[in-house]
Amino acid sequence: MTKGCHYCGTTEEELRPYGPGGEPLCFACMTAEPEREKEAGKMFEGHIALAESQSPTGTAMVSDGIPPVAVDAEELPGIIVVGHSGVRHEMMKRAGICLECSGDGEFGKTERACYEPEKYPDELEPCEHCKGTGKVDYTELA
Repeated sequence: MTKGCHYCGTTEEELRPYGPGGEPLCFACMTAEPEREKEAGKMFEGHIALAESQSPTGTAMVSDGIPPVAVDAEELPGIIVVGHSGVRHEMMKRAGICLECSGDGEFGKTERACYEPEKYPDELEPCEHCKGTGKVDYTELA
């Protein structure tokens, strides 16, 4: 049996483990009161810190439906971190992954090349931001 939201009991919505004691919360209940949202943010930051502490490169991956997990960015070139865009960008910056091309080093000149780059390699061009490497040292840009 799936455990529902700590506050409303729903199992119909996406639930995150950011409630009291790691209990699941739906987004509506998580943001219903400023104090709940603040506590959920602290729980989320704790998940990120734990994942980063377990990663050889100090990076974490945020994905819909699961808590943050540790990743070794050196072993995952072109990693795309999904989740809240602010968190995703921060994690990518910490890992040195180019925010412009999501680390793959290329841009599609056409929409079809963006979605199916292997089919349209002639319609790709190197990312100007990272010079096609997929990596950027954001500490130097701060």
